[in-house]
Amino acid sequence: MPIKHGYPNNSLRYLDADSVLKLLEFIHETGKMALRNYAMILLMARLGLRSTEVIAIRLEDINWRGGVLEVRGKGKRRDKMPLPVDVGEAIVAYIRSLRRGSSRYLFVGDRGHRINRSRMPKF
Repeated sequence: MPIKHGYPNNSLRYLDADSVLKLLEFIHETGKMALRNYAMILLMARLGLRSTEVIAIRLEDINWRGGVLEVRGKGKRRDKMPLPVDVGEAIVAYIRSLRRGSSRYLFVGDRGHRINRSRMPKF
């Protein structure tokens, strides 16, 4: 999973698999928005999505029966990706337990409004 920390020339740094597992374990157990943050990080770790792609997911982008997620990428590009069962389960847990508001965006903040990139949780 890429993590940017102001490295020269915008180079990316990646977490190894063990570090990703530790991060997911920590997030799953921490804070009132843990289910949301866990689902967001799981989407990045399992599907290789960018944070901007994760916060752009809308409720109608998920085809539950087909197990497919439509991802809005750069330049209005849309790609269909398989939705792994564990990721789907994490999203369902978030929706059932924490998600509030009428926004069509999947991931919302405490007040039910879409999360923008500057408000994306920092891990």
